[in-house]
Amino acid sequence: INSVFENVSFELKSGEHIGLVGANGAGKTTLLNCLSQSLSTYVGEVRYDPTEIRDIDPNAFLSNCGYIRQNHFLFNDTIKQNIILNQRYDAEKFILCLKQAALSEWIESLELKADHKLEQDGTNISGGQRQRISIARALYHDKDVLFVDEPSASLDDQTALTIYETLLALDKTVILVAHRHLDYLNQRFKIKLELTKAGAHHA
Repeated sequence: INSVFENVSFELKSGEHIGLVGANGAGKTTLLNCLSQSLSTYVGEVRYDPTEIRDIDPNAFLSNCGYIRQNHFLFNDTIKQNIILNQRYDAEKFILCLKQAALSEWIESLELKADHKLEQDGTNISGGQRQRISIARALYHDKDVLFVDEPSASLDDQTALTIYETLLALDKTVILVAHRHLDYLNQRFKIKLELTKAGAHHA
């Protein structure tokens, strides 16, 4: 068995924000996948309150948790439908999520606005636009716990800072993986876990 990392131990209370930082290959996304029930073949324990996370019904877990991934799957449908999915449409909430995800200006420039049709997997828009739609989707679905994997990967610096401000202002438990803008994030995160291949330490 090859270890991705060892000696990782921390506690996160409801409503707290933690940044998982470190070099590429240090295991940040792997740890996020363990915490989000996306990966269950780990050694050790991940507990949600008193319950080991592998023992929680996946549907119950997903009803309380959202995941903004690096790969953003989009449907052959409108921007609006790609954000709200199976949720009831709330115009005020929708407009707020567009603003929080730095999408408003771009969408206002489109002839059909939020009814602009996307091709399968968003091949007719940029990577940054796909990423921000994925972020707006997670915000609209308003889960108590949010797992976020490299939210600025396809964004310019100014847009990235807007997204970070949005995520750090949320009254939710946020677990965020990042390897960019670390000086900025170091000042904003109260809790930071730096991963190396040898293990992890609080910073």
